[in-house]
Amino acid sequence: MIKLRFLVGLAILFFSVIFYCQKVKAETTIFPLTNSPLILSEVLPDPEGDDELGEFIEIQNISTENVNLTGWRIEFKGGANSKVFAMPASELKAGEWQAFYYQDTKIKFINSGGEIFLYAPSGDLVDYFNYPKAKENQAWGRTCAGESWLAPSPGIKNPTPVSLDKISISPDAINFVKNTTIDFLISVNALCDEVKFVKASLPSPISREFFLTGEASEFTGSFEYQKFQIDKAQIFEFDIFVFGENNLIFTQKFPVKFYDDASAVILSEVYPNPPVGQDEFIELFNQSSRPIDLTYYFLDDGEGGSQPFEFNQTILPWDYFSVSKEQTKIVLNNDGDWARLLSPELRIVDSVKFKKTKKGWSYAKFGQSWRWSEIITPYKKNQEMIYPAGIYISEILPNPKGADSELEFIELFNSMDIPVDLSGWVLSDGTKKFLLENIAIASKSYIAIYSRDSKISLKNSADWVSLANPRGDIISKIHYSFIGQEDQSFALIGQNFAWTLSPTPNARNILLGKIEVPVVKNNIEAIAISAPTAEPAPNEISDIKNTVTLTQTIITTTTRVAVAKPSAWQFLQKNLEKLLTSETVLPSVKAQIQSPAVLGLESQRLTNPLIFVIIKYASLGLLSLSIIKLWRLIIQKMRLIQKE
Repeated sequence: MIKLRFLVGLAILFFSVIFYCQKVKAETTIFPLTNSPLILSEVLPDPEGDDELGEFIEIQNISTENVNLTGWRIEFKGGANSKVFAMPASELKAGEWQAFYYQDTKIKFINSGGEIFLYAPSGDLVDYFNYPKAKENQAWGRTCAGESWLAPSPGIKNPTPVSLDKISISPDAINFVKNTTIDFLISVNALCDEVKFVKASLPSPISREFFLTGEASEFTGSFEYQKFQIDKAQIFEFDIFVFGENNLIFTQKFPVKFYDDASAVILSEVYPNPPVGQDEFIELFNQSSRPIDLTYYFLDDGEGGSQPFEFNQTILPWDYFSVSKEQTKIVLNNDGDWARLLSPELRIVDSVKFKKTKKGWSYAKFGQSWRWSEIITPYKKNQEMIYPAGIYISEILPNPKGADSELEFIELFNSMDIPVDLSGWVLSDGTKKFLLENIAIASKSYIAIYSRDSKISLKNSADWVSLANPRGDIISKIHYSFIGQEDQSFALIGQNFAWTLSPTPNARNILLGKIEVPVVKNNIEAIAISAPTAEPAPNEISDIKNTVTLTQTIITTTTRVAVAKPSAWQFLQKNLEKLLTSETVLPSVKAQIQSPAVLGLESQRLTNPLIFVIIKYASLGLLSLSIIKLWRLIIQKMRLIQKE
């Protein structure tokens, strides 16, 4: 029993030594042997598709005579897949190649690497391959430069190793709806051959071949692409062929993108700061009458932002298309960011930049301008909120009796026939802003906003106040520069603002009759105020028939504006119209009655009350004298008539 075990161990050792010596010989011997007519030329261990259909081992007859293959064998050593293939009785002509496929050899070459041995009929090892980890659809083969991975070439000469220094097609992305010149540039060196010419082939539907021109290793050429030869977005492969003296030594496919013209597509809405439960989105609009394929176009949020999102959608004519953050993975910053539509060459097609965002508001395009909108419209035409223009500042009290921080107010008036929700509107004096919230104002009504709520502190000397709608448009803006007295408000009276002694928060403004009226230096203009209409104006004047237009610096003065009211003499003048036209009236009397001192009294502006009284009584005296003279003339006329 011990003797049997010894003999088995000795046999194993013997065969191991033989295998090791064979491997050492294979690895140390330079193959192929110079006296062998056949060599291993090429092996494809990992073909494209089914391995059993595509794998092959190739030999070459390098002698000048035909060789009978009877007795020649190939051995593959690759673990469990190790196998020996005996070549069939056939003849291989001088200088030619023979490929044996799996269906012939039943050898399954492993992709992790393996050893291949070629034995002559005498049993001598004449050639050896040791291929590394396989590359898909690449063959391990011999060339003039040694062993390397090559393009498969079963049954023909292995391709010459080529050093491809540069290959470019410009542009590498082509707008298929435009005529385009395509330029080719190829720099190539063949290690074992001389490059003679280079050919470019464009498959169907273009179906065009042309040769590039050049010398040595650099070749150039161009091709005129005609619009719509390609009618959809796709990657189109150009074939490049490099030829030596008498044969093809290199070929390569070069992909080029053909894309649709999206110059009519614009950004239309950006939603960067949605409330919880909603998602950010970027919206596009196709402002053309044809569908546009956005395949190969990109969307991003500017340089250094999120990873660009590549489209593969078509946007219909006059349609809107939105993509959410969940789809694009683009994160828009709430403190300001970009949104950009990029072409396949990464050129900007359209872009928009927004500043600090408003939660729940989108940044939308209306016409040629962008504005913040509280109406969110993904996949739809943008809808702009229409804010009423009939809300305006009607009264300001900058210096009240008591604490300014509590009792100053800014009054608003709604001149429209409908109530208005003022939520989101903003009052400001340039340094402080007050956001109106949960405040509504009824039709034809007033509302006073006190400083205790707004925290707006009005200056007593000069300041300005503005009212803006939620979009930021300034609807009303008032500036005052009069150094008013305590508890005087700056109020809208008719069409102009004036200082009044009677502030009227939450009520119609009034201007008292006996007040010190501000006067404009070098420019005092009295404007008549019409009588109240059936529909009263927002503000009214009581006990005065005039107001003052202020156009320059305002100062305080004690001057009053007065207008003479119609008196009894006008009634007499109207009833004496026939008498004045009578030829019997003396011209001197008529002249006195028509004197500007009498007829034009109501049109004069008198600035001194004492002078007004003197002129008033002088005019009455003159009128009395005129009446007495007229009475005497009438009596004389009657006496003359009686005598006749």
